[in-house]
Amino acid sequence: MGSVIKKNIIVNAVSLKNGGARTILLQFFNQLILKQNDFKDFDFYLFVCDGVVLEARDIPESIQIVHLPVNNIVDRIKWEVSGLRKWIKEKHLNVSLFVSLQSIGFFFNNKNQLIYYHNPIPVYPKRWNIWKKSETKLWIYKTIFRKIMKWSYNDNSIFIAQVKWVKQALVDTFHIKDDQIHIIKPDISSFQNRIHFLKDSDAHQSDLNYIYFPATEYPYKNHLFIVNVLSRLLEIAPAEERLLSTWKIIFTLDVNTSGIYQIIKQRGLEKYFLFTGHVSYDEAMAYYQKSKLILFPSYIETFGLPLIEAAFFGKKILASDLSFVSEVLPDYNGLQMITLTDEDAWAKALLDNINHTTSFDSYLPDYETGWNDFFDLIKRYA
Repeated sequence: MGSVIKKNIIVNAVSLKNGGARTILLQFFNQLILKQNDFKDFDFYLFVCDGVVLEARDIPESIQIVHLPVNNIVDRIKWEVSGLRKWIKEKHLNVSLFVSLQSIGFFFNNKNQLIYYHNPIPVYPKRWNIWKKSETKLWIYKTIFRKIMKWSYNDNSIFIAQVKWVKQALVDTFHIKDDQIHIIKPDISSFQNRIHFLKDSDAHQSDLNYIYFPATEYPYKNHLFIVNVLSRLLEIAPAEERLLSTWKIIFTLDVNTSGIYQIIKQRGLEKYFLFTGHVSYDEAMAYYQKSKLILFPSYIETFGLPLIEAAFFGKKILASDLSFVSEVLPDYNGLQMITLTDEDAWAKALLDNINHTTSFDSYLPDYETGWNDFFDLIKRYA
């Protein structure tokens, strides 16, 4: 009998190094390992950045992990525009399907491609200032990178979005047909198995009242808004200053490089904040556990994993009143959504919850879609 001709699948993930992007890569890889019996006739070539570690007890020969020195946006564009094409030519590889886990497509006309879209900046209707240090990278994504994205898509592109607003934004921004876009939620079924409960460790007990805000320092995460809310609260309720001084708002930012810290220092508000710098996964889970309140005022998100993490620990969450928030947590009793720009409403909510801290039952939503649907699409289009 002749040997079976396998289908070659290219998976591009060179920019997925940190945060939620890295979570997508790890979930994809773990699911791929688990589904090997369903993909015996497939060979996968997974491209990741140097330094990204993908661990598994037994990685089959049908999965080749290729590490590349892609350290900035210029390296990434070079790889995606010409580097990948050169690599395929050198390997004499006949590709059945191109899979992108990082929002941009492939520059191959008439080739089937599956694109996991999770970069909200190019499709969000906001103009960024190239001359403002905190917005330069966002301007590049919104202007230059959006054009490159558009060039990378073709009529055979199929998209995966995590929430409804992103699907509509893809239609509006790139004029993609509605039936080319599937809404598939990321995996949270394994979330419970990854949590390390630390209740028996004195190192993770605290007499302080913590308010946790897990986010990187991008303008749309809204750190400055929270600083303004605290300033407003001290202004309208000065008698509560003594109570407020017993609480700490945790920012996962570096005190030495954060522009937000400089603003806090100028206003004399340092005692109300704790700057942790980057925290590991286990450290983040510990902060969720020992905090009494979680803040999520972000106004641009493709999913919002901290919402899931906070709800799993049964914490009260103060979040922006945006559609993705209720879509991620449809039935969580501990969620309080507040008008995005209303400082007074946020100040009142903050004070109310400081005075009456409440915990809730651990919650994980039961989504109708997941990685099984994603891999079904791979089979369909390969």
